[in-house]
Amino acid sequence: MAFCIQCGSALEDNWSFCENCGAPVNNQPADSQPQFVNQPEYPQLPYDSSQDPSHNLPQNENRENRENSENSENSEVHKVDKKRVIIAVVVAVSIVIAAALGTLLYFELNKVKLPNASEFARTSITKMTKKLEKQGLSVRIKGEFNKRKRGSFLRLDGTNPGNSVLKFIPVTIVQSKGPGVPSKGIVGKKVGSVTKILKNMGVEVKVHNVVVDNKPTGEVIGSEPMPGYSVINGNKGVINLAVASKNKGIPVNIFGMDKDKAKERLNSLGFNDITLKPHFASKKMIGKIMGTYPSLGSQFTGGHIDLLYGVDASGARTAIATDMKGKSLEYKKGNTKLQVIGFMEPLLGTWCTKSGDCINLGATNIYTPNEYQKETRIYTINGYPGDDFSSSFDRILRSYTPNTLEMSTDNLMQMILDVISSASVTSGEKLDPHMKDLMHNHLIAGDTGAIEFYQSLGVPYCGDDLYLLPILDQKVCEAGHLKNYDGDVLSLFMDLHNHKKWTGMSYKMTDFFVAIPVNAKLNELESSGYFKGKGKTQPDPNRPFILRRDPKLYKETVVPFDGEYSTSDNPFVPTSKHKPVPFAPAPDDSNAYYLVEQPFDWSSLK
Repeated sequence: MAFCIQCGSALEDNWSFCENCGAPVNNQPADSQPQFVNQPEYPQLPYDSSQDPSHNLPQNENRENRENSENSENSEVHKVDKKRVIIAVVVAVSIVIAAALGTLLYFELNKVKLPNASEFARTSITKMTKKLEKQGLSVRIKGEFNKRKRGSFLRLDGTNPGNSVLKFIPVTIVQSKGPGVPSKGIVGKKVGSVTKILKNMGVEVKVHNVVVDNKPTGEVIGSEPMPGYSVINGNKGVINLAVASKNKGIPVNIFGMDKDKAKERLNSLGFNDITLKPHFASKKMIGKIMGTYPSLGSQFTGGHIDLLYGVDASGARTAIATDMKGKSLEYKKGNTKLQVIGFMEPLLGTWCTKSGDCINLGATNIYTPNEYQKETRIYTINGYPGDDFSSSFDRILRSYTPNTLEMSTDNLMQMILDVISSASVTSGEKLDPHMKDLMHNHLIAGDTGAIEFYQSLGVPYCGDDLYLLPILDQKVCEAGHLKNYDGDVLSLFMDLHNHKKWTGMSYKMTDFFVAIPVNAKLNELESSGYFKGKGKTQPDPNRPFILRRDPKLYKETVVPFDGEYSTSDNPFVPTSKHKPVPFAPAPDDSNAYYLVEQPFDWSSLK
């Protein structure tokens, strides 16, 4: 049998081609065909791997080959990992740099350079605040007692003028509150250390030794203004200090004591001539001692003492409608009607807003050069009207009262006759019937407990001059100028209707207040339309407070008129004809002047 020389497959005799690989059969020589020869039989030897050429290579070489192969693969992996690390580092660094640049750019874009110190000094705080806010800054204002004028720039907190600041960090401007008494480091300290602090305020500091039996000698037990409040008259004002001493007198520690127990205490000290008098007070002081005349703490050996005790709205009307001698000023015939009231003792004292703005309602006696009334008691706000007026009559005209002096051609003659006949305003029987209810449009005539008081009696102006009694002055107002009347009193009275004699007159908005005692019907008063608008935060109902009218909140503050002389048509005050224009601002905790309850009458302390 033949075999394929190409693939070695067995071939059939009749094949021309190998069916296995396709090679031609006839091309294969016969001697090339493999021959099978019988081999001699030998015993089979065991396999010796050393005889295999592939096993003749050293083992280390094989191991090295494998290791080289593995190392080659590891090297490739290492190169890939290293690239990844490098890329990651580059990316991270790029991010950090980008973030840093972004942050730097953000801060640069949000940076504002502040004005220099001289610009802060010469620009009002209000204007500076608006300027900084336009630049995107948030501005806070902080007050601090200082000898410099109220509202003056002192410094910036946390930075300095001329520096650059970021928009999102508030700028705090510290402005002067004017001279005042710091809230800490005063009461309870020795007088020496306190005077050193207050000396920097640039005002006079007065030290008063007061009688007290429960404090060590030399300790400051009170101040005026109270700690945390400004001096009322700025650099012209005074800071008073009450310093404990051991003397005979009216002890300070009866302040806040029940009125009857306080009276008993004074009796035990040998003081027996005592009168109890009402005064507006906080809820906690109702029925308790608010003060005394002479002042609590006065060195006093004997004489009359007035004990002031607290009242609320229920006693407000009676307190106001009572004169210095305790005589009622109410006209009583049928229903109670009020006439003319010029008594405000229950309101005397210092009243302050929570921001430290204060007013002092005071009283003083002045002498008038006429035979009907040798001494007149007038009421003042922060000392105005003071003794700088040449005429005592001018001071009376500008003082504060809870009523309007009603005068017109209808009632002027009756008033003159009443004055001439010395008719008492406390005796309604002597007054003309239409004058018996002059105050029915005043709050005091109602039941809310609120009381108005204001300046200048509602008297009209002739040009810039207040003009009170044309008959007594014998003057007329022509084109806004006061002129002496050429004629007798009777002729002048007849000329009150002569419109040519009364030109250039006006009603002007003057200082006007509303006092709200504790337990007053404030909600009822608000709903009546007495106030213009509505406050955001209700004032503290447990403290009496005063509201002050703000002319800046009105479009019209002067009402010109020509014609006959009259005070009854003044729109800015309550009269027998009408109520006043709505009061603005409306009651709010921020604009309420709360009574400062302190035991001392500083004017009488030595």
